[in-house]
Amino acid sequence: MEVFLLNTLTREIVIAQLLSAVAKDMRGITDGWMFSWRRHYNLPGAKAFKVITGKNEIQGLMIFQIIEGEPTMAYLESAPENRGEGKAYQYVAGCLIAYACRLSLIYGKDWHQGFLSFQCMDEEVIRVYHLKYGAVRLDETWMFIEPPQGTILIEKYIERNGDINAHDLEVIGELEELKKDDEDQEVNEQEEKTEDNHEKEDNQQYDQPKG
Repeated sequence: MEVFLLNTLTREIVIAQLLSAVAKDMRGITDGWMFSWRRHYNLPGAKAFKVITGKNEIQGLMIFQIIEGEPTMAYLESAPENRGEGKAYQYVAGCLIAYACRLSLIYGKDWHQGFLSFQCMDEEVIRVYHLKYGAVRLDETWMFIEPPQGTILIEKYIERNGDINAHDLEVIGELEELKKDDEDQEVNEQEEKTEDNHEKEDNQQYDQPKG
């Protein structure tokens, strides 16, 4: 399946692929990755998926399970280079979460259909899931996405045509602000360094012996 990512360097939408992951994909998932994907891949009933660019350059991974009849996003992780403010690609996690919501619609039974549950231990990440993806907190660690919100995510991240849209422009604007902040900080640091150098020069001048 084609999905679209935002290249944060070029500010362009690029085509990626969301595919089933296979065992050999897990062998190269080591440095910088937080989860033990080789072990999680073999969980009972696990279905693994990947977002790739180029020749199988894995940008993110997700494991989907049905646990006691409940559709569950067991594990989700973006590649190390796609985390933090300097991430290479935007929307990797969004595409995988939206696809998990679609799987819930397909495999969920009875009242579980369309609901997606998952567990998160990090308060900051919980906040991101809530604000960015509309997830609802159930208790200290468990969250879920309801069917109406899942449909919104599917439309936003999966069923799109790749054209620049309002959401993309908003994200690009945020990236430009971050870039400007970095540039302003660099200018301020340079000015402070220059002032320090001038101060040192002045001190050296006053320290010269008079004769």
